[in-house]
Amino acid sequence: MNIDGIYAVLEAARRSGVPSVILASSIHAVGYHPVDAVADIPVPAPRPDSFYGVSKVAMEALGSLYADRCGLRVLSLRIANFGERPHGLRGLSIWLSPDDMARAVESFLVDTTPGHRIAWGVSDNTRRVVDLSEGRAFGFEPADDAERYAHLVANEPEPGDELLAGDFLAPGREPGEEF
Repeated sequence: MNIDGIYAVLEAARRSGVPSVILASSIHAVGYHPVDAVADIPVPAPRPDSFYGVSKVAMEALGSLYADRCGLRVLSLRIANFGERPHGLRGLSIWLSPDDMARAVESFLVDTTPGHRIAWGVSDNTRRVVDLSEGRAFGFEPADDAERYAHLVANEPEPGDELLAGDFLAPGREPGEEF
């Protein structure tokens, strides 16, 4: 669905003359990167943690293809932990608030720079482990911080927290065993 569906959306945008498309990518496109290896890398190379992550990498590649060959402006927003509030200790570093999601979308649609971009969908969290410079390049200035919820989450690390996507698909689990 993520591959065929995105192809259909991008093709419909091209045929209809829609100039900009935002794709909901995921932290799972790069989930097997160790957290400490990507802190200073604005756009880590793909390293999917599941078949779902593979589909998000393919989606980003389709976005790049349509930007390069058809002139669409495409944003692949790598969403990490979206929700009303962060979940777990790891969520304090990768949370994306609904208001910051809206800021990211609005910023991209106002900017007119051509091409394909990949940016993190993450709020300006005190404990942030990813680089937000790619989003800031098109004007995305996140304003929320998960720290205001720190008192609501357990202060214990969980298994897999050393990986960017956590224990979603920890080493040793079968590739198709995603949930």
